Amino acid sequence: MKNTISIFIIMILLNSCSGGSDSQSSKETKISSDDFKSIFINVEAEEVRLVSAIEAVEIMQLEEGNQGFINTIDKLSESPERFIIVDSNQPSDFIYNKEGKFEGTFNHTGDGPEKYLGIRDLWQEEEYIVVYSSRQRVLKYDREGNFIASFNTEYPYTNIFPLKNGYVANLDTDDLDDRLVFLDESFKMKSTALPHFARQDFMKLTFNTFEKYKEGAVYRTVMNDTIFIIEEDKARPLIKLDYGENWLWKDLTVLSDPGKAMGLIGSSEKVWDLMGHLVGHRYLYLSSNLGFARQLLSVVDRETGAQIALNISKTENEPYTFSPLKWEGDRLLVSIASYDAVEIIEKLEQDQVKYRIGTTLEEVDSNENPVLMWVKFKDFN
Repeated sequence: MKNTISIFIIMILLNSCSGGSDSQSSKETKISSDDFKSIFINVEAEEVRLVSAIEAVEIMQLEEGNQGFINTIDKLSESPERFIIVDSNQPSDFIYNKEGKFEGTFNHTGDGPEKYLGIRDLWQEEEYIVVYSSRQRVLKYDREGNFIASFNTEYPYTNIFPLKNGYVANLDTDDLDDRLVFLDESFKMKSTALPHFARQDFMKLTFNTFEKYKEGAVYRTVMNDTIFIIEEDKARPLIKLDYGENWLWKDLTVLSDPGKAMGLIGSSEKVWDLMGHLVGHRYLYLSSNLGFARQLLSVVDRETGAQIALNISKTENEPYTFSPLKWEGDRLLVSIASYDAVEIIEKLEQDQVKYRIGTTLEEVDSNENPVLMWVKFKDFN
């Protein structure tokens, strides 16, 4: 028994560490196979309100500062040392450490050769911050924001995503036979993949084209029901999202006629787009639109196909500001307004809520910035 006190102290320290991966939970994170699978998506799945669906949450506030006021988290880049947040309503991007402490801003908007007019993508690689600009340019800066280099891309891309030995991009033109372009470290084309089977972007909906997955990425266009996995310089189907008769684009040729396609969207109540898809090792999070009147938020177990329809309404006419960013293990990282986070916390039991170091309920309640919230859902199998 002489080691009891030491062990107890170690356990306290471990439980108080920030950035825990939830591997300490009573349920191990199951990892689904990456063999191709078709998963039926039930548009009439059981609806579960957000608070009722939550098993546990972890909260981290984003400290306010003289320049640290965020409206919406549109993009989140994470490295071992920091988060960089892109808010499309702000000229500056925001830099935080891993405890949510404000470290400064990053802003190179402008017309000069070292500037960008907009941000399609932003990521961190080693000691650099890299921006893919909306004017077909890639710019590289050091961690202090000093300009390092710029690269012009050979073709217009909707998105560029970093891989282990280069990059992958989604083509925004019909000039090549394929949709995906693999680039070298200087952003020059090496190879292509995935033939154009139909124009998928007649409405220019290009959200969430790429998403980090294991050592590579997953890829899907907004009006496509197949998620592809990117492995080195290849792409293969990973998941077919089977909406059955509720999928509008059974006839892909319709997409080449924007007028007819828009008419079908307006007159049907079928799924015509997936505005958001997040692929985790075990779960999927999907945001689907049925016509123009109904949105379906699905949480799906990749292995069993079990699923729920997530209801994020807090009142009849007002939803929670619940914006999923990525899966971390079996937890969904979301951004949410501080006032909504407080409301959810107050509806949960005390042992369902954990705070990162430096975050307290009182500080969240007084903070105007959104918070980061890691959500573990109850087992719905």
